[in-house]
Amino acid sequence: MTRTRGRILTVLLCLVALTTAAGAAAAGAMARTHLQLGIQDDAVLLPGYFSYPDATWRGPRLAPARALDEAAALGVSLVKLKAQWSSLERQRGEVDMAYLSATVDLVRARGMTVMMLLTGPAPGWANPTGRTSAHRPNPQAFGRFASAVGSALAGRVESYAIWNEPNWPSSLRPRGEQAARYRWLYRRAHAALRAADPGARIVFGNLAPMGEPEPAIPPLRFLRGVLCLNADDRPRRALACPPLEADGVGLHPYTLRWAPSYPGRRDDATTGSLRRFIGQVDRYAARGVLRSPSGAALPIDLVEWAFHARSRRIPEQLRRGHTLAGLSRICRQPRVRSLIWYQLAGPPPGKLSWDTGLLTYDGQRRSTFTTLQTHGQTICPLTPPGGRSP
Repeated sequence: MTRTRGRILTVLLCLVALTTAAGAAAAGAMARTHLQLGIQDDAVLLPGYFSYPDATWRGPRLAPARALDEAAALGVSLVKLKAQWSSLERQRGEVDMAYLSATVDLVRARGMTVMMLLTGPAPGWANPTGRTSAHRPNPQAFGRFASAVGSALAGRVESYAIWNEPNWPSSLRPRGEQAARYRWLYRRAHAALRAADPGARIVFGNLAPMGEPEPAIPPLRFLRGVLCLNADDRPRRALACPPLEADGVGLHPYTLRWAPSYPGRRDDATTGSLRRFIGQVDRYAARGVLRSPSGAALPIDLVEWAFHARSRRIPEQLRRGHTLAGLSRICRQPRVRSLIWYQLAGPPPGKLSWDTGLLTYDGQRRSTFTTLQTHGQTICPLTPPGGRSP
């Protein structure tokens, strides 16, 4: 494709997204409050814990302070950080929060709020394998870890998300026990965090978006397992399952290789099927198995979302259009409280790995960054840094 044709395609995609957004705004402007736009980038913001697969690269890289400057320029008001259990509590009862706590303060100094993801794998002493693993993590030990994190960060974190993609096969094992084990982990962590940091929100789920062709359990099927429901969304009589409480439901509504309109299959949940997912969450609330503390409708937090850069299937000009079209779809759903773009900066040059960065490894802006910066606020009203989302 020539450069001229690429520019024409970009303009057309932007016009489609902006026109769609205008129609959505006319239909429901009174319903949509400001959307929190967030970012997550563990390798950039927490380089002491996380690194890229190609750890041999020694070229210039994006520093955390500059990354937050770029995030602010994009309109970001929320930063998601990861409290990985195996990294923070290598020895039983010794939770090292100094580095993570300092990063929280760095984010808050920019007027941004923090979502803290508490997740595995578990350290070797907290699972039966004796090594770092997601195999049958000990719920009681995870609850104590959550208590330590919440106590260290009390009053400085807006929300906590509990476990990352528990319906993904490598995140929680074994597969046949994933739903029950997530329920146990969530209950322990929820109780601990509510006691340690009562003013913070607690986000349930944080689910991968689809089953086949991906290896995950489809999110709605997984939720039925966690909530002890049968295929007809009715309680399984053989199980005595107290209701779960949350302040929001987390979802990763990626479509990645498809357009944002792609709905997935019946039990999937993507940007193309958000209305279906929200309807199911409301049905679970009506049955009393998943509810908010006040009884109000549960907000939806889209805690990971992006499109790949350097993709043969979705070139950058199409990525720009997909990003705006996806934001438009998300903005039409007033129950969506936050949207977090996964990966601010891409990995080092060389071998192609996961890359959804809006910046290059050394901090140069890709065109999707500029497009989102230019048109994002037009498509959807965003909470400014220092502002508050209801």
